[in-house]
Amino acid sequence: LVNPIESHGLELALQLADRSPERRFVLQESWLLGPDGLDRLRELARLHPNVEVRPKGARSSVFADARIMIAPHSAAAAGLSRPRVALEAQLLGIPMVATDIPGLASVAASSELLVPEHASPETWRDVLQMVDNDYDRYCEEARRFAQGELADSTALWSQFAGACRIDEQSDEL
Repeated sequence: LVNPIESHGLELALQLADRSPERRFVLQESWLLGPDGLDRLRELARLHPNVEVRPKGARSSVFADARIMIAPHSAAAAGLSRPRVALEAQLLGIPMVATDIPGLASVAASSELLVPEHASPETWRDVLQMVDNDYDRYCEEARRFAQGELADSTALWSQFAGACRIDEQSDEL
């Protein structure tokens, strides 16, 4: 779970950890929570032997050993956000299991991995097991989807130029 705060599903992640003792869960600080926030997370993690808290570090290390990303965001708090971390994880071939809310649904590689808001921890656990059962397929879907969503700079310029009707010969509007 990246950005382990209440609106991003911290409570659900801890419930999942309780119901899935064979899984390792990482609560990854992405933006600084401050000393009090990290201390609170560490206190919570001590109650769950399969939960680790990782402080903010190099971006390259966020998904270094991730198998599945969970994004149990609350629609009320998260609104229509399109979390960048969802695409970053999927680009690396890490499947995302997420709450079925508009922002997350728009960046989900597989609609099968979208979980209804307010679903039980058991439902989430079942979807995680579904990923495990066909892991290679979900990894490939994630990678392929994110590659299509994250255009390179040449493609972005071409789209921008087309939208602005820039004459490519003169670079004028």
